[in-house]
Amino acid sequence: MSEQVGHREKREARPARPAVTTDVPSKTVDELWLGVLQRLCAKTAHEIRGALNGVSVNVEVVRARAGQPNAPASSVGRFADVAADQLGTVMSLTESVLSLARAGTEPVELAPIVRRVADLLVPAIRVDGRRLELMEPLDLLGATTAPVNAARLAIGAALLSAAEHASCVECRVEAAGDQRMQVSAADGGAFTVDESVVRALAGAGVVVRPESSGLSISFPRSSPTPTSSRSSPGR
Repeated sequence: MSEQVGHREKREARPARPAVTTDVPSKTVDELWLGVLQRLCAKTAHEIRGALNGVSVNVEVVRARAGQPNAPASSVGRFADVAADQLGTVMSLTESVLSLARAGTEPVELAPIVRRVADLLVPAIRVDGRRLELMEPLDLLGATTAPVNAARLAIGAALLSAAEHASCVECRVEAAGDQRMQVSAADGGAFTVDESVVRALAGAGVVVRPESSGLSISFPRSSPTPTSSRSSPGR
């Protein structure tokens, strides 16, 4: 009997599949700040639309009354003043958004960032009866060596979270060692920021610590130049 030999098919070796991981890449400071800025813009969008609608209505009244024969100036003056105030609101809110979105310079002055974020938050939370109080002098914060978007992220995320969870928010400054800003809930409400924000800020030299009634944020201090000394804090 003849012997039959079976030949096995040669199969090409398949490359090993990469290991599947469930880890989500950490977001950068810039990505996290963009998310916070979008939330701030969403809160102030209603205020801008409302003010623009008011300008349109009041300008239309002025136009209609000014076209009437022998119309006294007093019949349009009040509406013109209201329209001017509403336009001022739009310009102020828009400038705050643009200021926070522009490329910044370093070292970063912290007080203007606090004020710009507050400018966007205050009108929005006032509708719900909430308050945000900036305890002066904010300029004691001075400048920091942290990247500009890290400073914006720390301040924006803290104030935004506080405003969403507390009826009255206080922002205080401590200027000992690393510059420290405290954001607290005057009514004792609890709030925090996302852990991804805390980790990203730590990598940028900004330390966020939880406290009994809020958060403490420490910024690395920028060394003052010999010509930048001030006898007293100013706005």
